[in-house]
Amino acid sequence: MLDTSALIRGFEFLNDDALRKTVGAEKIFLFTTESVVRELRYERSKMHLNLLLSRVTVLEPRRKYLDLAKRGTSDTGLSGELSNTDLDVLALALELKGRYSQVYIATDDIKLQNVCVSLGIGVVAFRKKLRYLIYRRKKCAFCGVEFEDKYDECPNCGSRKFYYVKKKIRVR
Repeated sequence: MLDTSALIRGFEFLNDDALRKTVGAEKIFLFTTESVVRELRYERSKMHLNLLLSRVTVLEPRRKYLDLAKRGTSDTGLSGELSNTDLDVLALALELKGRYSQVYIATDDIKLQNVCVSLGIGVVAFRKKLRYLIYRRKKCAFCGVEFEDKYDECPNCGSRKFYYVKKKIRVR
């Protein structure tokens, strides 16, 4: 799966055998979404895509997988933090995970990498690599109970006063 940053920054890497070596596969299929194609603004990026077009399949994720992607961002406390394009890429990766034994998203977006790792999707990063998996949760200011980002009030006492707590887990 190719994110916009992969087409902007990682073109040389995608055009080479380095990608096969990185993921340890003999055959690689490249996918992206229509929203990634629309997000390319600069001529150089569009030229990169045109050169890769014979190897890249452009697909749209099904609604069911968009819902799964949104749930995945909520579980990490990053709901609302990813763009619609990032959600499309994540959703398509989740959909492709059912068809292929290994699925990777090529991206330099740290927040997208965070969600990918938490959902068991591989990541290929070109410059910015995730060092810590971050889970953000709400913590009630009154009773101290931690709860998911999707709730507006504490499930224990009903208070609407909370603050965010981040938990870091070292990756690699």
